[in-house]
Amino acid sequence: MAEGEKPDYIAKIVELFEGIGKQLYFTAQWFYRAEDTVDFVDKEKTIPPCDLCYDMKYSFSYLTFANIATDNLEEQSMVENDRSSISSNAELDNSFGDSNKSEMTLLDLYSRCGAMSTGFCMGAYISGVKLVPVRNEAAEDFLSLVKVWTKLCKHFSLFGSNELPEQNFDLERDDGNDNDEEEVGSDGDESSMVPDVDFEVQDLLAVCYVLFYIINYLLSMYEIPQVRWKGYGSSEDTWETVEGLSNCKERLQEFVKKGYKSKILPLPGDVDIICGGPPCQGVSGFNRFRIEEAPLDDVKNRQLLVFMDIIDYLKPRYVLMENVVDILKFAGGFLGRYAKGHLVSMNYQARLGMMAAGSYGLPQFRMRVFLWGACPREKLPQYPLPTHKVKDRGFIRVNEFEDIHVRSDNDDSCMMQEALCLEDAISDLPPIGAELNKLKTWELSSLSATTPLGAETMQMGLVGLAELYNCVEELIHTPLTQQTLHNHHGKLVEESLDLSVGLLDACGTARDLFLIMKENVQELQSALRRRGGESSIESNINAYICFRKKVKKDVVKSLGALKRLESHMGSFTQLDGDSYLHVVIKVLRELSTITISILRSLMLFLSRPAMNTSRRWSLMKKLVSTGSIKSETSHKVFNEVESVDHALYYLHGQIPKNDTKVHVQLTQKRLEKLDDGIRSLESGLDGLFRCLIQHRVSLLNILTS
Repeated sequence: MAEGEKPDYIAKIVELFEGIGKQLYFTAQWFYRAEDTVDFVDKEKTIPPCDLCYDMKYSFSYLTFANIATDNLEEQSMVENDRSSISSNAELDNSFGDSNKSEMTLLDLYSRCGAMSTGFCMGAYISGVKLVPVRNEAAEDFLSLVKVWTKLCKHFSLFGSNELPEQNFDLERDDGNDNDEEEVGSDGDESSMVPDVDFEVQDLLAVCYVLFYIINYLLSMYEIPQVRWKGYGSSEDTWETVEGLSNCKERLQEFVKKGYKSKILPLPGDVDIICGGPPCQGVSGFNRFRIEEAPLDDVKNRQLLVFMDIIDYLKPRYVLMENVVDILKFAGGFLGRYAKGHLVSMNYQARLGMMAAGSYGLPQFRMRVFLWGACPREKLPQYPLPTHKVKDRGFIRVNEFEDIHVRSDNDDSCMMQEALCLEDAISDLPPIGAELNKLKTWELSSLSATTPLGAETMQMGLVGLAELYNCVEELIHTPLTQQTLHNHHGKLVEESLDLSVGLLDACGTARDLFLIMKENVQELQSALRRRGGESSIESNINAYICFRKKVKKDVVKSLGALKRLESHMGSFTQLDGDSYLHVVIKVLRELSTITISILRSLMLFLSRPAMNTSRRWSLMKKLVSTGSIKSETSHKVFNEVESVDHALYYLHGQIPKNDTKVHVQLTQKRLEKLDDGIRSLESGLDGLFRCLIQHRVSLLNILTS
């Protein structure tokens, strides 16, 4: 029985049974009444005619929204789309770029997150299409700048009213911040800081968009042109607000006209292709702090909205977005659904697919999501068919999006190439032995040299050592090496780890010594250039000689530390076998031995064996008499540090004779050469220090994995 005067419910008795306590029950199958199947409120609403028409079809293959197929697709892409009776279609078609252009412009957003434009341009060139990358910008600032640029172009009547929506632009005020500007202008203290002088604008050079903040509070937003002032050079160029240039509209108009012709910024319809990969950190499974309940609360995820806003404003012909697979896993695929739905809501055709890099000839799986979009009058691109078999290791399938995986049906008739592995990619690289032999040859030649090693020779050794570390890193990261060291790490790997700490300390000490040396050399150069008198020169030389004595003491300590490292290596476990593990450990030990040798050579470069004071001046006399000090070939006898030492000792002896001008110039040349040598060695030591850190991290990762 129903309540009130409503019709009774309808049911069918399916089963009768008796419960505990002799109580009778029955099972009923209930049916809907007529009024239960109709929403009378919605029934009374009228359906507009456009809701009964459609101009796109949907297919489950890659969740595709595409134009309805016609007999002549080529003609369809060349003429205006009139297949729908919806009145807004003609307006939408006119807002997109010209499809009959031989040259296409590409806007790559978030280029540092993948730089798809590089591969995009290369692939298009192979197809005979010339793509022109126009500009890389920060996304939010770029969109704001484009909007203000559009207003400026509209203000100076550079295009017809039908091409863009009406937008007013008042040069006399700042959008949204009028009160702030008035307060600053009415403040007597602020205005008194501006000199009462008129400056004339000569030219406007560039434009950018700036957000002004005061302790995280957005104060104002400006489009800022770069100004070249009349009568001033490029060093006096400044950035001024558009509102601040309201008294020189002629120059501003010239700049806007020139920029409009050269297309320094795209206007709606100018860009043919927008591609990019919004930041993936907000959805990545490696992020332990993802906001699953509200994904858009993460500022990185909100970049997807900015990406879509740029598409909505510029209306390109094609759109390609790339991201990690987690965009379809995280929060029920919220962000992936949003991107697809937003494209469709902007009347774009859309296609969503997942492609693995290994399916196209790369030695890794690397699955990624790609979203294609195309304006109504263009043909929606297909995904390329796989060319290689692939091993999908570690990939967790997204069952809901199973149909969008671009792959073969594992049919033998496909004749796909075999899957590639790391060996296929690096097997043709020079073996580590070649780099080892190079450095061993360098070491032998340096030990047998009759003259001290110069900075250039030392730099060659550092470069070769860095290349050797890179080769060893590739060896460590091969699956076989990782598995071997992880399963049998024990004492052998721990010995290499202990040695890496000592090498890092020694390299750090060398960097510090070269830094201090460079500072003192530059200070002495500055003092000699000033030439404050004979007494001043003498005091500066004495200060440098005292510094060199201190450096020699530090070098002796460093050489002792390196010697202890060598002694420690002598106590390492003996390697008698020919197993792969022993081969790898031998390579690591040889690498450490060569590193110690090069660091020792660097220490000796800073401090050769000291001469007795009584013998210095007698040696100087011999050098002067033979002309070695003044000879242009003196670098064949002494390294840069010794050459400066000898020049300073000789200059010190000429001070009582008041004959220092020529010798000061000679000393300055030698100091300049020493400064250049120290800079190059500093750069090499920095590279070696990074290699040592990476080497230790790789070994630690093996132990902790």
